[in-house]
Amino acid sequence: MAGRRIATHDTTCIVVRKDGKLLLVQRKHRPETGYWALPGGHRERDESIRRCAEREAQEEIGPAAVNPRPFFTFTHDIDIGHRHRCHVFHGRLAGRPRAGSDAAAAKFVALPVMRRLELTHYTKLIINRMLEHGLL
Repeated sequence: MAGRRIATHDTTCIVVRKDGKLLLVQRKHRPETGYWALPGGHRERDESIRRCAEREAQEEIGPAAVNPRPFFTFTHDIDIGHRHRCHVFHGRLAGRPRAGSDAAAAKFVALPVMRRLELTHYTKLIINRMLEHGLL
């Protein structure tokens, strides 16, 4: 449709690695309740991208150090008229993984095991992009 404005929403994702595994959280809330995902979420109004990543980490996995800048950013369409611009950060956990208020569980998972889990659509997109670009 010519002239139609597409709403773009900023999101963040935090990639935490340990011993060749990635930290995943099991979603506690809708959408995709029970599915596994990389920690992250939507930016709130007047929130910086980095602050969003720090807040999402705190809500989902507990205290984590988040790199000051994303190591890659990509945009993808969710549906007609809705787009996400995802800023992917490296993070480092301050202790053991724990499920925060937005997660039912949190654990490090190897890629072969990950392929057998129910992953959120968003997580599959991010992991595939990282694999395509040699980032995993």
